[in-house]
Amino acid sequence: MHAETFDKAIKCFETLIADHPEEPEIQERAKVLIHACEKKIHDKGKTIFRSAEDHYNVGIADLNNRQLASAIEHLQHALKLAPKADHVLHALTAANALQGDREQAMN
Repeated sequence: MHAETFDKAIKCFETLIADHPEEPEIQERAKVLIHACEKKIHDKGKTIFRSAEDHYNVGIADLNNRQLASAIEHLQHALKLAPKADHVLHALTAANALQGDREQAMN
């Protein structure tokens, strides 16, 4: 849950509920956490990115979490909004290199 892989967290909490039917406290807490994960998933879909910096920040977060496809998508969008932003170019180069796309990274 702290890694923000909410789908995976939900499955873990559901397994916890199934494995401990005799523990009402564990079951109740797991249900609360499942609800929190579902809310986070729902809220994440509502995020509106308005600026190059918004896309850059999300791209960097995705890059740090090794969600490279999403990072590249956000960084490319940031670059469209701010074509002269060197820090965006640098991050995009790093993301492409980590993805193994040497040619794109060199470009």
